[in-house]
Amino acid sequence: MPPPPLPRKKPFVLFLVIGFALLALLSQSLQILKAISAFSEQGATALIGTILIGGLVIAFSGAMLNTLSGNRMRNPALLKVYLWCMLLIFPVTNIAKSFGLYHQSHPTPPELLLLAAAAEIARYLIPIILLVWTANSRSLRDYFATAR
Repeated sequence: MPPPPLPRKKPFVLFLVIGFALLALLSQSLQILKAISAFSEQGATALIGTILIGGLVIAFSGAMLNTLSGNRMRNPALLKVYLWCMLLIFPVTNIAKSFGLYHQSHPTPPELLLLAAAAEIARYLIPIILLVWTANSRSLRDYFATAR
């Protein structure tokens, strides 16, 4: 009788996506809390828009975390859809801000502009890197190719 198969190791990129999803979940939760605290300044439309957009991000990130941590994902396409959505959520929030449908942050002080610029670049660059990595990862394809 052959020995039982060894447990399969998750590719490193999946751990990075889990970390990214945790950060997205946390940042949107904080954004909703900031919108609630600034309700009197910005009004109900900004609060409702922030709660709707943030709630969608939180729900999708939570579902992704649940799926990835429980080894229930069978197809990497959902992973790629999640990363594309997270990449596109930032332009959506910027458009919503211009119409007053999303919480406006206070202006960044001049001494923090360089840090804010680096954070904004990372906000777009991280999902792009993860998308390229998931698309080209042989270990990820092998991980999803074999039956579990």
